[in-house]
Amino acid sequence: MTTRPKVAFVYNKRDEQQGLLATAHRNPNTRAFFMSALPLEKRIDYTPLACGPDWDVNELRAYDAVILRNMVPTKHWGTKGPSFAGMGDIKIPKLLKQADLHDITRSDWAENCREFGVNVVFSWSTKSTFRQCMGDEFRFEHIVHGIDPAAFDIPPPQPRVKDQVLLAGVAGRSLRPEVFKRYYAVRAACGEVPGVIWSNPTAHAGHMFPPLLRHFQAGIAACSGCVVAKYYEMAAAGMMTFMEATPENAVDELGFVDGKNCRFINADNYAERIAEYLETADDPEWAGIAERGQRFVLDNYSMHVQAKKLVDIILELI
Repeated sequence: MTTRPKVAFVYNKRDEQQGLLATAHRNPNTRAFFMSALPLEKRIDYTPLACGPDWDVNELRAYDAVILRNMVPTKHWGTKGPSFAGMGDIKIPKLLKQADLHDITRSDWAENCREFGVNVVFSWSTKSTFRQCMGDEFRFEHIVHGIDPAAFDIPPPQPRVKDQVLLAGVAGRSLRPEVFKRYYAVRAACGEVPGVIWSNPTAHAGHMFPPLLRHFQAGIAACSGCVVAKYYEMAAAGMMTFMEATPENAVDELGFVDGKNCRFINADNYAERIAEYLETADDPEWAGIAERGQRFVLDNYSMHVQAKKLVDIILELI
């Protein structure tokens, strides 16, 4: 192909006002990746397409590949979303950003992926986690979307808070009991450990969240069922990160090593390991773990590194 392939990014235009692509959204990762990092990839001609109810899927016939971002890909994104009717007739590579696992496993997700002709599913979950939930039918690629070095690789305030450990994220208690148990039970339990301070990130919009992380020397990223953004965000902010590690989330597949660039915890040892840190927080080894974790994430999982990886996959498919 002598000209740059044309790649469309299809998303619900409502996301620009109130969703993950909104400028003021508390979590800037998704917008940073799809609206800043991918447009810098000069090997493709990248076009974001904000689609509404009247969107015609045949518009994609002018493109060589399409990236789909949707919470749960259904034939119609509600009454105000674009229709996917006829997507299967568009014979170009289709790459889908995976929704939350507890959504796709209880929806018509797999059926629609077949009908729409999805070639690749990608997410920051591990491959093992995806396979455990969805089997081997779909090609899965591990892509971390949105760790922006400009937001995270900034000198922290000195001194950082050492006598408290930050726990950030929703507690999940309002979710269905089976979802809470599978994903959030250990996170909620960590919040009961003396010295742990919990902060709901909904109170820290957009660029305010990374400074919150940099304020603390240590933080907790806990999700039993899958890896979530905070595993990368806390490490990228230079925190000594306690990471819940389970057979289900398979965090060890990502290059994180207990005692080297993070500290693994689980349902049996979280209280002991957090207490150990708080008793020895001035030990320079904790700062060393944090520094190695930050460099590892920024070198391997920054949005620019991951955008290149996604484009490599697109070019392979075309």
